[in-house]
Amino acid sequence: MWISAEKIDMEFGGVRALKSVSFQAHTGKLTSIIGPNGAGKSTLLSVISGFQHPTRGLVSFGNDVITNWKPYRIARHGIVRTFQKTEVFGELSALEAVEIGAMRRRPATLSHMFDGRRAREPLRRDALEALELCGLARQVGVRCAELSYGEQRLLGVAVALASQPRMLLLDEPASGLNQVDAHRLGKLLTSITDQGIGIILVEHNMQLVMSVSNYVIVLHHGEKIAEGLPADISRDRAVIDAYLGAEYAA
Repeated sequence: MWISAEKIDMEFGGVRALKSVSFQAHTGKLTSIIGPNGAGKSTLLSVISGFQHPTRGLVSFGNDVITNWKPYRIARHGIVRTFQKTEVFGELSALEAVEIGAMRRRPATLSHMFDGRRAREPLRRDALEALELCGLARQVGVRCAELSYGEQRLLGVAVALASQPRMLLLDEPASGLNQVDAHRLGKLLTSITDQGIGIILVEHNMQLVMSVSNYVIVLHHGEKIAEGLPADISRDRAVIDAYLGAEYAA
């Protein structure tokens, strides 16, 4: 399966945030979207996930054109997005928070949070698997607000994974993480793609991007200025001048 964006334009009050952007991202692979602040990266994720409808262009998932679908329908179809802001669920435990994520794929079980243990078992099973994959198995009973910042970021990924996505859209998951937690996140992202799940990653941590990406797309002022393998992108003069900086120059 793959996501295909074809000539996506996005205008806000006459300002073109995206200018004829096209690319593909495949399940089982990690595709990173990089570029300066204001390049249109998060807007592109919003278009793919249905939170914004493009002014022009098409988004497809496999053979299905999903351009104007509602976000909940896109999520149920297997494309799940996280956001830049870390969201915690206050007094809920980590397990309870991730169970909420599992509801995306099991809409008929919304009442299970208030039902007996047997009715909630499918949600709990999905949530425990996601927490295990994210390295949070020991924190299942910990209140979300008591998790470390790095654990909260991982919890956000676990909430998305519990819905059993085929494509996971991550918006700056390493923001604010120290080097140890960023490395931990990188290992998690690799393990996710190893399971056949695709990832579209928007991220400013270039060490992380270059170590985990199969393919990289570069946006600048809403336009795609380069795409290719990480090694090729790191040597691209246009990308160095627009974003990466002199430390990447050969």
